Amino acid sequence: MDAQAVIETAIVIPVLLALISVFLGIMVQVAAQQQMDAATKLAAESFFQAPRLAADAPGTTCCPQTASSAPSLDTAGMPKGCRFAAETFYGTMTFRRYLVFPAEHDPAAHPLCRRDGAPVGPARSSYIVCDIDIVDSALNPPQGLRVVRCTASATLDFSRSPLAWAIPWKPTIAATAEAIPPPFRQ
Repeated sequence: MDAQAVIETAIVIPVLLALISVFLGIMVQVAAQQQMDAATKLAAESFFQAPRLAADAPGTTCCPQTASSAPSLDTAGMPKGCRFAAETFYGTMTFRRYLVFPAEHDPAAHPLCRRDGAPVGPARSSYIVCDIDIVDSALNPPQGLRVVRCTASATLDFSRSPLAWAIPWKPTIAATAEAIPPPFRQ
């Protein structure tokens, strides 16, 4: 009887640990998605905190790309709103150590800001991209109203976490947010 209990325990415990790890992995994925949604929404809204036509002075930088010694984003000559959006996004994302952003692999993958699809100023590698003056019929903006759409995506890499032994997949999470300024800002 004792040998049967040992065998049953040896079979059940690894299965339970795997189920708990998968459950924790799903919780981490949901939390990272919620954080990316919030960061992208806040980035789109913070774009309009800057003066409308203000541009960053030469030598202006922001937002270290990773916790390592990667260079900061050079925002010289770009609209201040682009820097405000990037600072808000990078400051909000605390899950960055478990995320692999496309820009980590391709330094020219994502410019920080685009206007009608073209990069504003020299292309910069950024984890978030904000499109300026995108008119979306869903928002039903008045004629001439500036609209900003910020998008971000990343791959959740469990090999960077303690759950690596039980979770072999790498889900991709993405977020998009649109913002229009308050009427008094136009």
